[in-house]
Amino acid sequence: MNKPRTGLLAILMMTAALAGCVGEDTSDLDAQIDDLNNMTTNLTQTLEERDVAISELEAAIAGHESNIAGLEAAMTLMEEQRDSLLALLSDSQEFANQTIALAEAMNETIAGLHAMLGENATQVQQLQTDLAEQQDLVAQWQQTAEDNRADLTGADLSGADLTGADLGNATLDYVHATHLQGCPAVLPANWQCVQNILLGPFADLRGVDLTGVDLTGVDLSYANLSGAILEWAHLYVAYLSGADLTGADLYGAFLEEADLSGATLHGADLSYARLSYADL
Repeated sequence: MNKPRTGLLAILMMTAALAGCVGEDTSDLDAQIDDLNNMTTNLTQTLEERDVAISELEAAIAGHESNIAGLEAAMTLMEEQRDSLLALLSDSQEFANQTIALAEAMNETIAGLHAMLGENATQVQQLQTDLAEQQDLVAQWQQTAEDNRADLTGADLSGADLTGADLGNATLDYVHATHLQGCPAVLPANWQCVQNILLGPFADLRGVDLTGVDLTGVDLSYANLSGAILEWAHLYVAYLSGADLTGADLYGAFLEEADLSGATLHGADLSYARLSYADL
């Protein structure tokens, strides 16, 4: 900034020295000196203006440098935020992939359930058809019995609904009728329905469970009771003549005065059975 001024002053001093060495006519020289002074003034003013402009430019540069530093800091922060967002995006993509896989597995499960539902519906329909056929068959038996012309010898009526049926004149020899849905209203003489089981002479009662049941005076003559469970059953004065009690469980049964004449007791368990006055 001061070097141009120093050079200008040096030029002026040299010009003044030269002027002293020239002759007595100094009018032109004075004019030149005045011009030089004016030029010096103008140059000084110009230099001052440039100094102001340079200061302003330096201030502007400092402001720009400050702005650049702020922008660089902001860019660093934005880069960190960008990296965080990219990491979140990666995690979200992984979660989305897991969700899609889970949804596909659930779709497969739902498809399998629909298939099973269809199969079950088919089975239910078949069972309903079978049930209708059985109900029709039971209705036929019931109607036949109610017409008092029924010969049900050897029939398997297990699970049948005989509610209100009139079997008064029916032949029930060797009938197997357990787990009935309902008992008949009328039965032949010496027959009875106990716990939805038909009990009478010649009845097929293989494997029946009559544990603890009161069967006092029941007529089971010649009935097939092989494998039957009669633990603690009350069989006072029961008629069991000719009955097949092979392998029957009569543990603790009350058989006082029961008629067991001709009964088959091979393999029967009579432990603790009460047989006082029983006819063996």
